[in-house]
Amino acid sequence: MGIVLRKGTRNVVDLMLLPRHGKVRFKPLAELSTVHPRLSQLVGDFLTREFGSASQDTYQALQQSKSEGLTTLLNICSAFEGFGKQSQAVTILKPANADKAHPLDFIETLEDLKPDRFFAKVKSTMTEWLAADSESFKHAGHGLHEGAFLSFKERRYPEGNVQFTFAKTDNPAVYRLDSDVDLYANLLSHGLLEVFPNDVLNSTDHTDPRQAYALRWMSVRRLKEASGLDFNPPFEVVPS
Repeated sequence: MGIVLRKGTRNVVDLMLLPRHGKVRFKPLAELSTVHPRLSQLVGDFLTREFGSASQDTYQALQQSKSEGLTTLLNICSAFEGFGKQSQAVTILKPANADKAHPLDFIETLEDLKPDRFFAKVKSTMTEWLAADSESFKHAGHGLHEGAFLSFKERRYPEGNVQFTFAKTDNPAVYRLDSDVDLYANLLSHGLLEVFPNDVLNSTDHTDPRQAYALRWMSVRRLKEASGLDFNPPFEVVPS
């Protein structure tokens, strides 16, 4: 993580140190609504499909069966704060709550939680909404995402940026979303420290969501005074 130092200026650096073998301790299901009400609805529907009901007990069952996938989902959804400010000018694409346009407004169904990404069915207009917010997003490569035709990568932070990658479905109004967190914005760092170990050396098979959490938190804290944004997923990493 690079910190730019300038003569005559004061730099405050918030550092997150995680336990070497830390585990994720999730907050109760009811607290998902503090991230966004739509997140609570989507997870509730996912729990009902997977376990037959949406309750604290089935939420704990999900934590046991897909701990890393749930951590990644909460990381990404908690990183959505401040998205879409520029795209609010595109009135034709606004959801009903236009003044609070948010990525979760476009997600219709959570399909699967993988250790380093989640898959969902989304409204196809989400791609236009993201394209309209050029201050937050840029087009990104999608060649490593099977079946994808378009991808957007967040550009707000040096580390821990969200990426949205889209594949078409049989319904032109609905796309399949693959969303993950890139640890490094710099293309060389991303290639050498993420893509190469995961996809070439196979020394790791996915990005550790705890590392994504720490890097995102530090990046947001570094720019909090200027942005006014925060990053507080509904979990904590504690010694195992």
